[in-house]
Amino acid sequence: MAPQVRQELENGNFVFLKSKHKNIKTLIDTGAHFSCVSLSLVRALRLEKDVVPAPRGKKLFTADGQAMKVCGTILLSINIQSLIVPFTFHVLKRLTHNLILGINFLS
Repeated sequence: MAPQVRQELENGNFVFLKSKHKNIKTLIDTGAHFSCVSLSLVRALRLEKDVVPAPRGKKLFTADGQAMKVCGTILLSINIQSLIVPFTFHVLKRLTHNLILGINFLS
């Protein structure tokens, strides 16, 4: 398979969005119930003060059943080709991708 075709297949679930003038490679995950943002991205955007703490013990679960502690939620305004969409994301300390759009956003 040609390298360009392989790269398109590997990157097919990603889009680039903007938040606070920062380009963010975002995973579109139809298997995720909730949309999530990494704590490191929240820090990079300097929005830590805007995180609403999660109830004690709040967790989400990965596809293989592993628990992920939720730090809180945050209302982010994301720019999708000049359309500004405010949406509440779960903030997770350990997240493979900086931003994940789950079914709750897509619906």
